[in-house]
Amino acid sequence: STDITVSGTANGGVPAVSNFAGSGTTYTFNVLRGSSDGTVLVSIPATVATDAATNPNTASNTYALTIDSTGPTVAITSSTASNSTTTSSTTLSYTATFSESVINFTSTDITTSGTANGGTPAVSNFAGSGTTYTFDVLRGTSDGTVDVSVGAATATDAATNPNTASNTYTLTIDTTGPTVIITSSPVSGSTTGATTLNYTATFSESVINFTSTDITVSGTANGGVPAVS
Repeated sequence: STDITVSGTANGGVPAVSNFAGSGTTYTFNVLRGSSDGTVLVSIPATVATDAATNPNTASNTYALTIDSTGPTVAITSSTASNSTTTSSTTLSYTATFSESVINFTSTDITTSGTANGGTPAVSNFAGSGTTYTFDVLRGTSDGTVDVSVGAATATDAATNPNTASNTYTLTIDTTGPTVIITSSPVSGSTTGATTLNYTATFSESVINFTSTDITVSGTANGGVPAVS
């Protein structure tokens, strides 16, 4: 076995021969992955063996292999909105990025769930190859949540290692604007002797950017210019 030349990056850079056996014309041996994946280059130099007439051998070819026993990872991202946020977009755009090139990945490998589109958010516009794939999920018939992920073992790399499961990307589609109601005491349309009128503006959901200048006030009080305070 010491006549065999082995090099490469596998086993921490020291791939080694084991289980050497044989005689005559045929010999077998193993090279183990050891502590790490990587390349393995195997050859036999000239003049390490002789025939019956003591003629030395010529050098062999170099046989190169790469050991890859690690499955690809995959991450789901979206250009529509950050994970766990709400958007008014009716088309959610996603990217599935693998850590290395994969095969056999199709739109049916994408898991979608949630309450959007009547409880069945569906993938559309699937495209891509290698490490990067893009697709959309549409609002469909209704607002709601959309959870997107890729399960384990849905795609394989060149060494047939299956992928690990992705993260879950969650978005909420909300295309319905909030309603707002003004209330006060006494009831609308009545007359009061109060010099300060107290109102409450109640929105149907939480809002931002609402200020006193957004309130429209008109009438004849205060010389025709009733003002918010």
